Amino acid sequence: MRFEKPEQARQKIREYYREADLWLPENPNWRFYKLTVIDDDGTTSFKLIKDRVTSKKKLREHLVREAPLNVYFSVSCWLNPTKTRAKTYKKKGDGRYHADKNGFLFSDIVIDFDHRDTEEVMKVWNYLVQDKGFSEENMDLVFSGGGWHINIWKFYRNRDIAHPIEREKDAMKVFQAFAEELIDQGFNFDYLRQGNEGNESINSPTADTRRVRKLPGTITKYGNVSQLVSKSEVHNYTEEQVVDFETKDVEEPNTLSDELKEVEALCRNK
Repeated sequence: MRFEKPEQARQKIREYYREADLWLPENPNWRFYKLTVIDDDGTTSFKLIKDRVTSKKKLREHLVREAPLNVYFSVSCWLNPTKTRAKTYKKKGDGRYHADKNGFLFSDIVIDFDHRDTEEVMKVWNYLVQDKGFSEENMDLVFSGGGWHINIWKFYRNRDIAHPIEREKDAMKVFQAFAEELIDQGFNFDYLRQGNEGNESINSPTADTRRVRKLPGTITKYGNVSQLVSKSEVHNYTEEQVVDFETKDVEEPNTLSDELKEVEALCRNK
């Protein structure tokens, strides 16, 4: 996607964020925030907010200045969130921040539906509440702009594991087992099965501690808004279109810098 009039697109986004009713997750200052920004040539790139987001006022300052196309926040909480990068447990002198310096604390979990089948979304919701015993007060439903998310707050909190690396490794095992359970139930959410017959593994974004999700109340690349939606409104939800962008589909070379590639990897388990 390339924007025909990038500055005009940014101005439309800024106008929205000057007055938008913003939302922040629990423990906002322990999370990192990632933006997709529109560059002057009309292409897009990734950017990490480099200071702590402690309030809606602070968030608004960044959104009005950067005019981002997408806004994400981390599902996990970190002692030093602005220094969090892609996972590595090797002590290399490559300038990256390693797992032992990130300080993994605890994490929500997000079940991502890359479709708009609300019947399927509610099947999973009901399974979590009725069969697994999760409290609806500790869950939310989000229209992400193109699909749906179910978020379970503070899904993983293990204070018995003191070292942050071991705690994060344990969290990934717990998340993976949970994703596999949902897959075995036959639910249709975002996951990828890999491997040969008889030697199959599962790689699910649900199991990624460095996962990010759309921030409710923010504009998406479709020009609509990611929104928190109540359970009673899901089947009748009408998305809110707030911006019309002039774009065209082009095949673009990967011109991200090494640093931005690393930010991109925050969404992947690498």
